[in-house]
Amino acid sequence: MVDRYEELSDQCPLGSLFLYLGRSTPGARAVVIELMHRWQASLAAGIRALQAAGHLTADLDVEHRAAALLAGIQGGVSILQSTGRPDHLRAALDQGIGDLRRAAA
Repeated sequence: MVDRYEELSDQCPLGSLFLYLGRSTPGARAVVIELMHRWQASLAAGIRALQAAGHLTADLDVEHRAAALLAGIQGGVSILQSTGRPDHLRAALDQGIGDLRRAAA
């Protein structure tokens, strides 16, 4: 994921949509909200699959973890786009994945 965003540099279409179009009109904001919802739902589905396979505890707050991962990724991508450095994105992913590993069943 980090490599892909490094390749895109400041050309991330989703990030551009969030930052520029998402604030312009209520219709654009609705699109951004829907895309964020889908992305978070995909992350949550992956976490639930790990739970179902017995890799994560059953009491894990899946939506909270998915929201944190999404925020970390998007924040890391924004910083990467601004600075050209992937350090924050990599740190956010490492932390999010590490938190899930610590929640192992």
